[in-house]
Amino acid sequence: MYFIIANPAAQSGQQDNHLLQKLESALKARQQPYFTCFNARPAYVKKFIKSMDRGTGEIKLVAIGGDGTINSVINAIEDFNRVSFAFLPIGSSNDLARGLGIKDINKDPSQEENLQKIVAGQVTRKIDLGELTYDRSGLSRRFAVSCGLGFDAAVCHEVNESKSKNFFNRFNQGKLTYGAIALRELATIPSCKARIVLDDQQVIHINKLIFAACMNTPYEGGGFKFAPDASAENGCLNLAAIGDLNLPQMLPKFPAAYLGKYYQFKGVHHGPFHKMQIKLDQPLWVHTDGEVTRKSSEVSVKCLPRVLKMLI
Repeated sequence: MYFIIANPAAQSGQQDNHLLQKLESALKARQQPYFTCFNARPAYVKKFIKSMDRGTGEIKLVAIGGDGTINSVINAIEDFNRVSFAFLPIGSSNDLARGLGIKDINKDPSQEENLQKIVAGQVTRKIDLGELTYDRSGLSRRFAVSCGLGFDAAVCHEVNESKSKNFFNRFNQGKLTYGAIALRELATIPSCKARIVLDDQQVIHINKLIFAACMNTPYEGGGFKFAPDASAENGCLNLAAIGDLNLPQMLPKFPAAYLGKYYQFKGVHHGPFHKMQIKLDQPLWVHTDGEVTRKSSEVSVKCLPRVLKMLI
């Protein structure tokens, strides 16, 4: 049974259902049963998956949307052994597709290769996920691309709250919102001390944290290659953190980070890990795959190796 979660608004606001129609037509041609849900809100997705997760058969979940839609789905799955997953990337960032080498709609509008793999229904690989726990509350969230504290999470929070996002989305220019807000956030970064511990061994002290990201794939933020060594199929996550720099020192780092060539700079900390703990002297915004729900001053992160079966 195929269950499709469609978020047509994900493609920078363009209400375009042609990929959904093509997927449904391909499934009908193979006489594959399917059900489509047109709501990508996290609470609804969780309820939707729970409603189908009572039997003993295998579930094939297909998300049509961006990284936020995918994040909703992976946080709604309760039994990964019964689920195979695929997605058609139509978001404005598509960092998971980029990190997995899957063509997004900007490079392949027809998505024929992805569609054929999905309807074939065969597991092609298993990928890692990350899990972040807000230590003081005990609440956890999974992520497929990255999680982070500080600058990147603050930008995500402001973008999600911004009224200009929908305006630029109408013209397929949603990234302009990110750029304007990012410059403002860089100029107003609070002074926050951080203590990061990797695998109970390596300890990193930062007097002024700019951001600390835990990367499952090389990219976040719409193509910034913050972790060029990261892979969603190697059983570990990668730290990408920057701190103890002023604004003039920070600005040159971001063009280099976009190309994945910034590790040599002062103030950059990086490396693989299986589990991590970070403590701050004040709460900062936290994101998982660009989704921001709260601030926190203490989180732990771990890798969930090869937990998600993929059809693409």
